[in-house]
Amino acid sequence: LPQWLEVDFGKEHPIQRFVVINYQKDKSPETVGKWGVRNYTIEMWDKRNQKWKALLAEASDYPSKVRVHQLSKPVRTDRFRVLITDVAPLDGQARLLQVEAWGR
Repeated sequence: LPQWLEVDFGKEHPIQRFVVINYQKDKSPETVGKWGVRNYTIEMWDKRNQKWKALLAEASDYPSKVRVHQLSKPVRTDRFRVLITDVAPLDGQARLLQVEAWGR
């Protein structure tokens, strides 16, 4: 760690909400507590300064199956990434099932 997932749209889009869904197999011992991502930062690419800019940070120290992050105001970017800094203890690997970015 850290590990990350980067999404490049190819052109700028407005984004106002992110949804992060952790890996978990329903009705199974393969739970988010074993396999999930705990802490992460969602960053957008700042074209003007040519660097990543943090939009929000999840630092709850426990994995959750679904997390929804609503921004106070939309941002425009051509790419974003989920920078994972802590995971459930099973094997130290980051596993996300789905990441969504929503605009207007």
